[in-house]
Amino acid sequence: GTVRWWDRKTTQFDVAFKNGSRSWISDMVLMESLHEVAVASVDRVISIYDTNSQSLVRQYKGKKETKTNAKEVAYWKNSRQGTKTRAEMIVMDNLNSSPMCLAFFDPLNYVVDSQEKKDKFLFVGTDKGYVQTYDITRSEQNCVKVRKKWKLHNGWVTKIFVSQQLDSGSFITSSLDGKIKITHLEKNSAPRMLSGHKKGIYSFDWSSNLKIIASCGSE
Repeated sequence: GTVRWWDRKTTQFDVAFKNGSRSWISDMVLMESLHEVAVASVDRVISIYDTNSQSLVRQYKGKKETKTNAKEVAYWKNSRQGTKTRAEMIVMDNLNSSPMCLAFFDPLNYVVDSQEKKDKFLFVGTDKGYVQTYDITRSEQNCVKVRKKWKLHNGWVTKIFVSQQLDSGSFITSSLDGKIKITHLEKNSAPRMLSGHKKGIYSFDWSSNLKIIASCGSE
C-alpha cells in the first residue's frame, strides 16, 4: 500500500508514503485537468492526492447503501512534514466489488451539451467484470452516485482506455476472461467483442495513427 513519487524533471526519487487506506493498491491514474492522482485499493477505497502538495485531499469509499447519516473523515500522515491531515470521506455509490483499474476522461471537447462539458468522469473496472463511471466533481449528501454501469466481462477487468481519439465515443476494456470489448459511452448497443486470446489479458494499447489494438496475455 505504498505510493512513491519521482521528480518528472530530474527523474530522482522524491517521497514515499503509505496510501490512505493502507491496502493493496491495484491501479493509479493521473487526472491532469484536476491536478490530482486517483489511487485505487482492493478494500473498495479510492484515494485522491493533490499533485502539487502530494497530500491526500479526499477518499471515496464503496458502500452498498447510498445514504449515510454522518460524514466520515480519513486521516493521512505526511511523513515529510510530520503532520496529520484530515480528508473528507465520500461514499461511492454501488461500488460493491474491488476496483482493479481506473481511467479518467475529461470530455471538454467531446460532449456537445454545455453542462456535461463541466463533468469529469472516473471509470472504475472491478474484479467482478463491471465498469462504472462517476462524475467525481459532484457529490450530493456526502455521496457520489454512479452515472453508468456495464457488466462487460466474466472476470477481473485489467485495463480501461477511453479517449477522444476513439471513433464514435467508445471505450476499450480488457479482462482475465480473455476478451477485449469496445463499448459506446452513450448508446445502448451491444459491445463489440474481440477474441483471440485463450487465457487472460493483462494489458493492451491503442494506436490512433494505425487504428489497431495490441494486447498481451498469459499465453
